[in-house]
Amino acid sequence: SALDAAGLGEESVRGQIMTLFAAGHETTANGMGWTLHLLARHPEWQERVANECQTFLAGLKAEQANDPRAYRAGLPILTAAIDESHRMYPPIPIVGREALEDDVLSGGAKIPKGSTLVIFLYGLHRRPDLWVNANGFDPGRFLGERRAAIPAHAFFPFGFGPRVCGGASMAIIEELVVLAHLLAKVRVEPTLPEMPRALPILSLRPLGDTRLRMIQR
Repeated sequence: SALDAAGLGEESVRGQIMTLFAAGHETTANGMGWTLHLLARHPEWQERVANECQTFLAGLKAEQANDPRAYRAGLPILTAAIDESHRMYPPIPIVGREALEDDVLSGGAKIPKGSTLVIFLYGLHRRPDLWVNANGFDPGRFLGERRAAIPAHAFFPFGFGPRVCGGASMAIIEELVVLAHLLAKVRVEPTLPEMPRALPILSLRPLGDTRLRMIQR
């Protein structure tokens, strides 16, 4: 109804809804999977997340159970772990943009009008000139003053500008709710010595065996 009221037209509204359903399940599932794999290999952060989730859920009032704002406000450590997972393994690793005018990059490369620019988010999020310990898992970089110090446009796992992912907020809430209830009850441990390899196609999928061991707390 909101899209229709905005004057997008029936075909555009249908396209937006189809995109939300088609693109909004696999990417979120992959995002949660990468987060669980990273926490399984960093038990100190997993315990901090678990303690936060247990405390939060124990104090959650009935009227807050379905309020996304409660989860976002009450789970800063889990949110930071999810953000760090999205930095290292962005659900959509590549985004494209069309140049509306001729342009020149800071390095001197010319961009003709109408060119398609491909932005490799996976690589951008791991640039050592933008991130300290770029290939290391450190959710603390998304907490407090360290989060405020992140360079502009160094982190955008859901794209940016007017074409930013329409389901970004929904994806974060889904991950917060599912992971909070899961990690409050179980501890996850790796079954393989290394992280799964990443397969960067339309979404960033794990390649090969992705099993984890779950132990009830």
